[in-house]
Amino acid sequence: MLIFAQINRTRSWVFGESIGLHFNKSGTIDTLSGIYKPGYPQYEGTAVYNDSSGNLLYYVLNGQLIGNDNKPINTGFAMGGGSSASQANIITSLNDSIFHVFGSSSGFNYYYCCFDRYANKFTVLGKSLIYRASEAQALINHQNGKWKWVVCHSRLGDTLYSFLINENGLETCPVISHAGPFYNDWYPGQGCMKFSPDGKYLVFTTWNLETIEFCSFDNTTGKITLLFRIGCLGANGLEFSDNNLFVSCSRDGKIRKYSLNKLNYDSVQKSNIVIYDTTDIFTLGQIQKAVDGNIYVALDGVNRLGILRKINNNYKFNYTIPLFGNKVCYLGFPSFNASYFHTPALNFSYSQNCKTNRFRFTATDTFKASSWQWKYSKGAANYTGSGITSEFSFPDTGVWQVQCIASKGSRKDTVTKNIEILKPLKHNYLGEDILLPAGSAMSGTIEGPPNMHCLHWHIKGDTIEHKTKDYLFSDTGYYICHATNPVFCTYYDTIRVRVCDSFAKAAVIERSGDSLFTKTYATKYQWYRVTTNGDSLIVGATFNRIKLFSPGTYKLRTWNANGCDSMSTAFEVNALGLKILSLADILIFPNPNQGNFTIQAKQKTIRKIAIYSMTGKLLYMDKNINTRIVEINKQLKTGMYLIELNDTDIVKMIID
Repeated sequence: MLIFAQINRTRSWVFGESIGLHFNKSGTIDTLSGIYKPGYPQYEGTAVYNDSSGNLLYYVLNGQLIGNDNKPINTGFAMGGGSSASQANIITSLNDSIFHVFGSSSGFNYYYCCFDRYANKFTVLGKSLIYRASEAQALINHQNGKWKWVVCHSRLGDTLYSFLINENGLETCPVISHAGPFYNDWYPGQGCMKFSPDGKYLVFTTWNLETIEFCSFDNTTGKITLLFRIGCLGANGLEFSDNNLFVSCSRDGKIRKYSLNKLNYDSVQKSNIVIYDTTDIFTLGQIQKAVDGNIYVALDGVNRLGILRKINNNYKFNYTIPLFGNKVCYLGFPSFNASYFHTPALNFSYSQNCKTNRFRFTATDTFKASSWQWKYSKGAANYTGSGITSEFSFPDTGVWQVQCIASKGSRKDTVTKNIEILKPLKHNYLGEDILLPAGSAMSGTIEGPPNMHCLHWHIKGDTIEHKTKDYLFSDTGYYICHATNPVFCTYYDTIRVRVCDSFAKAAVIERSGDSLFTKTYATKYQWYRVTTNGDSLIVGATFNRIKLFSPGTYKLRTWNANGCDSMSTAFEVNALGLKILSLADILIFPNPNQGNFTIQAKQKTIRKIAIYSMTGKLLYMDKNINTRIVEINKQLKTGMYLIELNDTDIVKMIID
């Protein structure tokens, strides 16, 4: 089930002076008992994670993860967050098994922890992700409906960090954007950061800077762009509802509503309507939409909540009954994902096989559609599919448009998403093992693949991670590279660095007619052709002899029994004596064929036949022939082949 439809997961809240609430399906609100009481009240933001029915599963107070038995789980280390951070923590999971916890507290680093629910242990303890984070952070779903983005803001400048969580865990290389508010080091970055329900926009309230900042968000790349900002005295809490933005401005004691029908400075600024006004400034805290459709307001030092209800298309402010007994609310609420409250009539999720670029798409709708159509297009290329699920292998790279059309009777809804397809990274992208001569310096460079979002290097058996394009090694061993491309496909490769005590003897190349060969013994051979871009491996040329079909410069690499290698000197071939026969000189029928064919010479006797690949690899040979007609039955792959007759003549053949 997609996260955006799981509204039940927001039924339980924990905040303030150890206050727990549960929003019942009947519309009533229960107070939860036994909520853990830390050393200090939670003055501002909290984190909550509920099960699919809305029952409390985990929450975070004062940087402590607490289970539904109301007992702290983490001891002996801090997970970030604090009692006076606007949005102190976020807790989320892709599968209700592995939980990701983020902690933000002004003046401190941005921390990450990972907790395995079923093993009942932390697998990552207080990892620092960035230096000096502000107090604001936000969570939203990736476009594919499977992954999630967590965004935080530096306390230094206007730097935003988008961290992706996928099935491999947290990608610790963030997408960096220079957008949003600009904080000098002495600003704590108070306020709030939230996504619009559809994930297209990210909005900030900046209590110190007294602005509301509007940014666009690309939920496939994580890139953020500033659109515009408007003023608001003490802008603190914010929430979305019905294409409106609600903001609590604590310095002037007002809750304002802005229309988002036209997202530009003039339209948003002019749409400003005051929903609530009080002389009791600094009381208004965060505002949060609940599963009952109402918007609740945190009131500092009060034992009840403010509430915004929509009555006859107008929003009215009022108060709940006293809910907290002797306890009081402060300025914060749980850091829920805005997309929890967004249930589009039609949407689709997708998963990807990064090695083949084959995708599986799954449609979801709220109107019980009876048929679904899919369209995949890029330029003039157009493909179609049908069914609530559809699989498609993209035949080309670039940005493709994927459209889902769902129908029920006369109703037809459409949703469209753009998906960028990149060329998969080749297998063994790090190349072959690095072999060093005995006594040589233990240092060198392992080159990583180009155009990656991030490269993570590990030494086998070591937990230290190195994030760099190329890796400088200083010892032998196994080195593992985890490559992440710009659309967050991941690839792994391992390369070994070792010392060779006895290198293979360099091959001596000789020529016989239109073949090159070596008498140098080796356990393994590989022929190369020298090009302007370096030595190009000839696929399949792995014997001590190679047939030549074009002039050029060639090399031979050899290996000994220990796996150590040497490269020969270059051997230049200027001319060949082979004659390419036309079909007037010899008949091959049928041609193309599937491996069963007849060769008929018109004017000479066939004494010897050899079949080669186009790279010179010998595939078949018969030396005991003395006739003009020869029948061949040989299983060969689809492609073009060269048939040599009597060591002198060549004819082309196609296998289809």
